[in-house]
Amino acid sequence: MKSGRLARTVTAALVLAALAGCSALPGGADDAKPPPPMATIGGRIASAGLLHWRGSWTTHREVTVDLHTLGTGDTFGTVAIDGHGAQVLHVAGGATLLKGGKDYWQAALSLDPASPDPDVPAYAGHWTEYEDEHFWGVNLDDLAPGVLGPRLQDAFPGGEPDGGVSSAPAVQPWTAATGESYARPPEGVDRDAVRYAIPPGRGFGNFWVDPEPPHRLLGFTGTGAPGDPDSRASHIELTVRAAEDPQTASDTYATMVATAEGLPARLRVLHSDSEILLYDMEGKPPHRCSANCPDSVVVRVAVRNVSERLSASARFTIGMFGRLTLLGREAETGECTVSLPVTAPGASASGSCTISHPDIPRLLVEAAGDPEGQGVVYWRTSESISYAGITTPSRSAELARTLRSHAADAGW
Repeated sequence: MKSGRLARTVTAALVLAALAGCSALPGGADDAKPPPPMATIGGRIASAGLLHWRGSWTTHREVTVDLHTLGTGDTFGTVAIDGHGAQVLHVAGGATLLKGGKDYWQAALSLDPASPDPDVPAYAGHWTEYEDEHFWGVNLDDLAPGVLGPRLQDAFPGGEPDGGVSSAPAVQPWTAATGESYARPPEGVDRDAVRYAIPPGRGFGNFWVDPEPPHRLLGFTGTGAPGDPDSRASHIELTVRAAEDPQTASDTYATMVATAEGLPARLRVLHSDSEILLYDMEGKPPHRCSANCPDSVVVRVAVRNVSERLSASARFTIGMFGRLTLLGREAETGECTVSLPVTAPGASASGSCTISHPDIPRLLVEAAGDPEGQGVVYWRTSESISYAGITTPSRSAELARTLRSHAADAGW
């Protein structure tokens, strides 16, 4: 879609900006030569073997990253949430995997650090697949040289610094008077870096470029991932360095392959949004009763796993409500839970629980005592399902083969 393309274009630009280099910039605006158009810089990014990102952004958490991106999205490095780190392995077109300790998952899963999240033990210390396309608000593929470079070329059709205004000075020294924080270069980038503002209508942010040849992209700052309506990242501040030694990319791919080959047979899966279990439910009290009325009912749940690859256990919480005639007041008549074992793709499982409540016989007797003989209790249930123990095959050998193929395609 057009919006997604714009989003990725801007995010890619982010990476490019950071890539430019980390050396101090000698001289000032007066003795620096005009930098080339962004299209030229984007072309250099596209041919880079590896980009090394460092920086942070915010979602509902403070996210700090130290990532190496290669090709069209392969990524290896670390991410920290509120200061607690985890290892990241992202295979472009394959999977995004995380391995963090207890503190990382507590910070990632709980809105209240003082309140332990019950799912933390399931993830802590284990490789976990992260299913969301946006990794803590940012699509990792957009940070890779093979994606970012071409999109940077497209993002600045005018190719001029300062938002494509050709009359603007080639070098825009930063001062405290520039206002918004995103208009300031990221920490570690010299204040004399050239600012390429994202063109109007394409987002809010700036790329920072070394005014000295070879005009490396140094960083990106922005209020979000520009042009991407699905991005949940804000206050982005990134620097990036392009690896000049080809061996760096080769060694990084070798480390990623070894990591993939060392994965366990199955991985945990974080917050899958996909439908895993289809279920049927049965069991309700009668509509009326005059004597020896039941005060409980057995509810049965049957499920079938319709996922192609995910296995999961599930916990059903079932509430029952009764209403005496259609115009009567609805009363809650209890709840129960059904815990089902891990169910593999294509498999079925079932379980039951009992709901007991004194209002069940009371409503039944009242219905039977209707002098006009029209008394009826209308029953309904409400159910919620929570998944646990969601796992998937790691495809370790497949991911390693994919990484080797990507490395070969890139000439590493």
